[in-house]
Amino acid sequence: MQVRRNSQLDERRRRVLVDEVVTAPSTDGPPSRSKLRGGAARRAYTDAALADRQPRITDLLPLRPWVLLALFLSGLAALAGLTSLHMQGAWLAGLVGADAVRAVQLNQPGTLGAWFSSLTLMIAAAVCLLTFTLRRHKLDDYRGVYRIWMWAAGLCTLASIDATAGLRHLLGAALARATSVPLGSQGSAWWLIAWVAAVGVLAVRLVLEMRPCRLSVGLLALAGVSYGSAACLQLVGPTAVREPLYPLVLFAATGLGHWLLTFALTLNVRHVYLDAQGLVAAPRRRAPRPSSARSGAAPAQPTAPPDSATTRAPAARPADPRGPSDDSDDSSAVSPSIPSLVPPLRARGTDAAPSDKPLEDELDEDDQYGDMSRSERKRLRKLKRRHRHAA
Repeated sequence: MQVRRNSQLDERRRRVLVDEVVTAPSTDGPPSRSKLRGGAARRAYTDAALADRQPRITDLLPLRPWVLLALFLSGLAALAGLTSLHMQGAWLAGLVGADAVRAVQLNQPGTLGAWFSSLTLMIAAAVCLLTFTLRRHKLDDYRGVYRIWMWAAGLCTLASIDATAGLRHLLGAALARATSVPLGSQGSAWWLIAWVAAVGVLAVRLVLEMRPCRLSVGLLALAGVSYGSAACLQLVGPTAVREPLYPLVLFAATGLGHWLLTFALTLNVRHVYLDAQGLVAAPRRRAPRPSSARSGAAPAQPTAPPDSATTRAPAARPADPRGPSDDSDDSSAVSPSIPSLVPPLRARGTDAAPSDKPLEDELDEDDQYGDMSRSERKRLRKLKRRHRHAA
């Protein structure tokens, strides 16, 4: 009796221990800073500052059309403001002095024009990186075409540095010294050739990548026209335009190309983001043309549906309870005036010749004797087979 009582107490104690283990708080995670310091937890910020409530990078994308239009017009306004400041340089020099006006002169390094070009190109590089983070998750990109956006981001970053530091002059001088062929003043033609080769190859790949967004492709083409105009001005020099207007026209062509490129990339990443969210309708695919239309042959005429009166199977008649009749009954049951509904069978090994009857007579026979039952048709075939063997 005492043994039984001890077993009950052990069972109860075991259950209590299990409950304590189950209800105990988990201590697998790392200890918090408040526990390490031995003090109580103190919140210095509200819940809105938590990581899961902070905006994501994609939340900064301009998705609404009016926001995109405002951004585009703001860039054009910035270009217009910089050009107007350059044109009013003489008037500003009389007010604040010639040294203070150098910041608005577009033909000198370290000016507002160089800062605008560098800023727009850095934004373009950031947009390319954002496009890369979205495009790498596309399901049908088996060849990894999305890696082109990393090259685009690197080239935009290099162009941004060149807009402020003037790396193009260093590149032109290095190429002229390496080839011993000076092209242009201080090798200016060499860096143009290098930039055109790098940007041209990348632009073709980007056009193929940005085809679903036609507006971005159009803006990219306009940016190429602006860059081409600026390159021609660089090669020709101030001889094509008057000296006071040359830096203004050159900056307007270059700055407009930078802004059009940045805005085209922005429209493309917006399209990619909406496509990833399933908000872009799938393009309609044209139905494949028939093979007859491709080869130029006349299309096959559709066959008319058969008449239901002639193709309807006749109702089966009840079988004779006396059993099948003999050969004499078969010959008397079928009228000799009934023409054959089954074409004559040839012996094995011989080629079947086409019927000599015209098609109209066969159709008349089908219309006239189409109500025969299955048993009558079977007896008719049997009789025809016997007559053919006797002959």
